[in-house]
Amino acid sequence: MAYPCSREAEILHWDTTIHESLLTRSLLCRCGIIHMDRCPLCNRYTETILHCLRDCEFAVLFWKSLGFVDHAFYHENVLYEWLRSSIHGARIYTFLVVCWWLWRMRNILCLANEVINNCELCKFISSVFSKI
Repeated sequence: MAYPCSREAEILHWDTTIHESLLTRSLLCRCGIIHMDRCPLCNRYTETILHCLRDCEFAVLFWKSLGFVDHAFYHENVLYEWLRSSIHGARIYTFLVVCWWLWRMRNILCLANEVINNCELCKFISSVFSKI
């Protein structure tokens, strides 16, 4: 299925659903590369893919600001099942683009020590949809 969003969003979706190969701190810790598995944004919980994309307090605020307020969106605890249940309907493209930008925001923090606030994130996401 071709998505009218960036190639990066498609790759993120593929890596996340099929391989669970995004290099979160949890995975890096299990591989012995780092010793602290806490989320770099909230510094409270283990950083898993699901935490980074949905459960971190910063991600929750962002999802809710976009209207993802249904309890069912936050209910599934298995990454693959959450992704599968979230990529249908009218919001599929919003969902994929937001996942991509949340992951990118996390990487900018980890690699460049820069913080992107929710307003900037909204502008980036709006610019993606203005090109579609």
